[in-house]
Amino acid sequence: MKRTLEFAKIFPVFLVLLFLSGCSQGLFNQTDTLELTQTYEIPDFGFSLDYPEGWIAETQGPITVIIENPDDRELMFAPCCERSSGIKIAFDHRKLALLESWGLPENASLDELLQFNINEISGMSNPEISETTIFGVPAVRAKFYEVQWYLEYAGFIKDEAFIFGYGAPSEDMRDRFLPTWELILASITPIE
Repeated sequence: MKRTLEFAKIFPVFLVLLFLSGCSQGLFNQTDTLELTQTYEIPDFGFSLDYPEGWIAETQGPITVIIENPDDRELMFAPCCERSSGIKIAFDHRKLALLESWGLPENASLDELLQFNINEISGMSNPEISETTIFGVPAVRAKFYEVQWYLEYAGFIKDEAFIFGYGAPSEDMRDRFLPTWELILASITPIE
């Protein structure tokens, strides 16, 4: 009986700790796909995409960032070596002439674009690479870890190169966000 009373005193504390451990980040920690209720236009690139309610989207020059956690706002446009606490979607597009002045080979292939990104921008090591299509054009997809866990796409549209992807603070969070990411990719629409 004494053990039962001791357990009855401790059990509520255990429940509170269990609840807090599940909610400690308050971020994307579920396996369900998030509903996409907001649309963001990237007019100078000519596309829009949908993203989850309550997330923050901003554009600074050729870079658009959508973040899950408002606490990451100061890291929105920080280099990829800064760790955010939630999912961070980033889209960057640059004129080929500019990238060529930085060292991208003229008439570069997708592999050369990815290698340029590795050498000059992301510093990713040992990416898992596959071919895909995004924005209606061929692209390469890279999964890698560099401070955060990333899934990134690179390709060319007209006279520009783009990098589009998302990062997460853990591999598990990156992988659990994948079904929502697939919905975001399916929502990409040309702006008429």
